[in-house]
Amino acid sequence: MAGKPARGLVAAFMIAALMISSALSVMPAAARSDEDVGKWIEWARIAWGYFEPGIGLSPKTGIPRASRHFIGVTDWDLGGYLIAIMCAELMGIIPREGPLGADSRIEKVLHFLEVRDLTPYRVPARLYNPETLDPKGDEITNVSDSGRLLIALHILKRYRPDLAERIDNIVARADYARLANDPAAWRTTAGFYKYYVVHGFKFFGFDKYYPVEKALKTFEEIKKGKHIDVYGVSLPVTEITSEPILHTVFELDPGEDFMDYAHRVYLVQEMRYNATRKFTAWSEGDTGLLDPSYVYEWIVTPSGKTWVITPKPITPIIFTRAAFGLYAIYDTPYTRALVEYVEERVGPQSPVRRS
Repeated sequence: MAGKPARGLVAAFMIAALMISSALSVMPAAARSDEDVGKWIEWARIAWGYFEPGIGLSPKTGIPRASRHFIGVTDWDLGGYLIAIMCAELMGIIPREGPLGADSRIEKVLHFLEVRDLTPYRVPARLYNPETLDPKGDEITNVSDSGRLLIALHILKRYRPDLAERIDNIVARADYARLANDPAAWRTTAGFYKYYVVHGFKFFGFDKYYPVEKALKTFEEIKKGKHIDVYGVSLPVTEITSEPILHTVFELDPGEDFMDYAHRVYLVQEMRYNATRKFTAWSEGDTGLLDPSYVYEWIVTPSGKTWVITPKPITPIIFTRAAFGLYAIYDTPYTRALVEYVEERVGPQSPVRRS
C-alpha cells in the first residue's frame, strides 16, 4: 500500500466520479511520470467545471444538483460533492479561502445539513430542491444515500478535525438510528452497494444495531456464495457494477480480498471488449434520454444473469467516471485505450458514451 496520496490518483478519481476521496493513501499507487500527473490534473480541472455556479451548482444556495438534466439533490450527491471539494483543494484546483474556495463551499453544505427540513420521521427527505432547499415530495431517504453522506462526513472529520463536533451534531440531528435498525430499509440495497454504504453507519457508531452488523458481513457472504464464469472470470452471483466497487477502493480501506474482486470486475470488462470489440465501463447514471433517463448496468444480477441494463434495455453506455476510475487503479493497455476512446469522442467532461 502507498504511504501517502499520489496526486495522479487523486486527480484520476476526480474524473472518475466527480465524487472523489482524500483517502487515497490506502490505494496501491502506480508510478506515473510528471507528464502523466499533469494530464490527470488537466482532466480533473475539466471535471471540476461541473461544480461551477450556474452549471451543476446553484449560485443562490451553493448546493449542487444531481445532474445537468435534473433539478434535485440527494444525500448521495451531497456526499460526493463534499469529497470532491476536499480533493479539489488538495490538488490546487480551488483555494481554501474566497467566495468559491473550499471553506465557503463546505460551509454552505454543512449549514444546509444543520437547518434543512426533515421528514415527520426525523430523517432526511430523499430529494431536496437545490434552489429553494425545500424537500421534493414526501419520500424519505434510504440507507444507500445516507451511507454515502455519512462516509463523506467521516472523511471530512479527518480532513478538517476542527469541524468534528459540528459534524457529530449534524448526524445527531437526524434519526439515523431509525434507518440503521430497520431490516426493511436494508433490503433496499444488496451486494457491493450494501457493503460500501454500511461503512458510513459504522463510522458513526451505528454498528451496534443488528441490521448494520449483519450488512458489514456482506462481503464475506459474497465470497462464500455462488459464483459463475463470465468470459473466464469467476464472479459472485450478486449485483455487480463498477460504481460501488470504485467508491470502496478509493474511499475506504479494502483488504487484499476485496482488491481481488475489484480486479475481477475490471478484468471481465476487458474480456468483454476482447470478445466483442466493444469498450466496456459499466456503471450507473444519466442516459441523456427521456426514457429511461437513468440506468443501472449490471455485469451480474442476483439471479445470475449477465450484462443486463435496468430499468429497460438500451445500447450500453461507457460511463466516463468508470472508465477513468478503472484507469486510475489499473494502468493497462486496455484502460489506456478505453480512456483515449472516450477522450477522443466526447471528452472527459461528458457523463456518457454509447458503445
